[in-house]
Amino acid sequence: MAEVNKFPGRGPAEGGKSSLPPGGEPPYGPNMEARLAVLEQIAANTRDVLVEIKAEMRDIRNEIKDFRKEVKDEFRDVRQDQKTDFRIVFGALIAATLGLAGMIGGLAAIMAHGFKWF
Repeated sequence: MAEVNKFPGRGPAEGGKSSLPPGGEPPYGPNMEARLAVLEQIAANTRDVLVEIKAEMRDIRNEIKDFRKEVKDEFRDVRQDQKTDFRIVFGALIAATLGLAGMIGGLAAIMAHGFKWF
């Protein structure tokens, strides 16, 4: 089945290059300028949208940077609180251990005295 080429000058025999004839009949005829105007408008709209997207991306990056800084500061505060809490708990544990050791030593001394060990 033979393939019909809608666009002359773009077939494999011509090397795929476009050579538009001046003026002529459709598809290159009278409405070509209107079609090009539409394409130019699409290109302009696309450019404007890309500028907006770039600006939004810049804003998002700045917001992420600020958020990271806030999180970093918050974690610094949490770490400091953890250090303080650890020191308090560890000190209480040592104090309780020494207190219990003193009580056990005192009980042992009382028992030793009661058994006449000294």
